[in-house]
Amino acid sequence: MQKRAMSRVTSSGESEGEAEQGLFFASPSPPPLHLPRQTPQDSVLTMVEEANKTKALAPPVANFMTRNNGNKFAFLGLVRRQVELIKARSQDIRDGQVTVFDKALLQLSQDGRELDSPVVIRFFAEQFLGINMDPSGRSASAVEASRVLERAVQVGRGVKMEQTLMNRQNQGMYPSHHPLNWKLHKVQ
Repeated sequence: MQKRAMSRVTSSGESEGEAEQGLFFASPSPPPLHLPRQTPQDSVLTMVEEANKTKALAPPVANFMTRNNGNKFAFLGLVRRQVELIKARSQDIRDGQVTVFDKALLQLSQDGRELDSPVVIRFFAEQFLGINMDPSGRSASAVEASRVLERAVQVGRGVKMEQTLMNRQNQGMYPSHHPLNWKLHKVQ
């Protein structure tokens, strides 16, 4: 015996069930099967192409860099450190040690030889620090960008200081009872 569902017809001529299903379960058409998936290398090329459209830094970043020469030096130190970390890993994306963002940063910076360009600075700030580089330079985003840049530079300075202290300790410059070693023992 076959069951028949009773349904009312809406004013548009559809049955109530069809109208509800169309309203709540509308599914987009599936993507065409003939379109090739983008490879990681294609993604890198797309990112590099997009980043190379940058002609100048957004006002908040430009102000941060020119306000204090130490800011620029410290920021470029962060970029340099990231590039060195990337270069120390396997460069095959399939190994999972680098990302398409890492590969794009290496290409944009010419393997770390050209760090002081608006393209590299903007890409690093957006992709690695998460700073929204609003080209209009709105004050809210300018304040936030400046705050994030300042924190990143402070962290970079702290990491550099810790590395210097550890190097000096390893070279025997500070005896184990020296107060600077107390800080190192807490960190390790």
